[in-house]
Amino acid sequence: MQILNSLPSLKHLGLSSCGLNYSHISNGAVNSTHLATLQLLDLSNNWFFGVPIPIVLRNMTSLRSLILWEPILNHRFWNGNTCELKTLDISDIDLGDKKLRKELPGNLPGCFGHALETLDLGYNNIGGALPQWLVDLKYPKDLHLHDNAFFGPIPSSLRKLSNLRILDVSNNLLEGITSETGLGNLSFLKELSISHTNLKVELNSNWTPPFQLKRIEMAATKIGPQFPRWLQTQQQVTKLDLSNNSLSGVIRNWILHMHLITDLKLSSNQITGLLKNIVDSMPNMEILRLNDNLINGSIPTSLCNTQFLKILDFVKK
Repeated sequence: MQILNSLPSLKHLGLSSCGLNYSHISNGAVNSTHLATLQLLDLSNNWFFGVPIPIVLRNMTSLRSLILWEPILNHRFWNGNTCELKTLDISDIDLGDKKLRKELPGNLPGCFGHALETLDLGYNNIGGALPQWLVDLKYPKDLHLHDNAFFGPIPSSLRKLSNLRILDVSNNLLEGITSETGLGNLSFLKELSISHTNLKVELNSNWTPPFQLKRIEMAATKIGPQFPRWLQTQQQVTKLDLSNNSLSGVIRNWILHMHLITDLKLSSNQITGLLKNIVDSMPNMEILRLNDNLINGSIPTSLCNTQFLKILDFVKK
């Protein structure tokens, strides 16, 4: 690692899966003053196992992207001098004992997070309520909080995050009401994922969102039995998941006319209609899941013309 001290102009450093441990980057092995220009550092899939981040990392003030993927959710980590950090990825932490639940600190010390745009905490076992600092970040664009054990409501001040592009809180224990009041200022939002939470979606049927979503995941959010009318306004959707929502009736024409859509999941509802009408309307489909519905009719010959189809499921259980 000492060879890094002779590379003062280094900007990107990838050391993923190199078998590194704490000793490799501590005790003077690396001098942070010799890496003053480093902007991206990837230390994922190594062997740090929860130890505090060495001072050498905390003093890299030019760092913009830090990828760790290690169990470092302790208060000593957040005390770094990473004022300019824009991307922090500590997803997929392997805690070993999944019953051991971590929580985020209630407050961020110093200047940490002042420039943060992308935060990925996905696939962990982080519990507790969402801390207020998450929605007090100044410049957040992408928040990946999925597959954790967060509970309680989403802070109402979420609406202040006007630059947000991705909000993924799926597969958590969150509860409360998601309304147009909380989403009304998110004009740059492109991906909304709230599947498999206890959130209740209550949106006015005449509401026109200020955003155009590309990815909508709202499985098991109790939005049925009617298809949400506000979805008609979304013309850029490529992925739509409304599974397990007690939706009933024929698939609406405006869904069939979403010509950019390649991934449609409507399984475990009470949807009726002919399979032929659905297949014929969506020639670019890659994934189509209609299983556990009331779809009928024979398999259409037009299915042979769907060049991109990878997954088709319309099994009735």
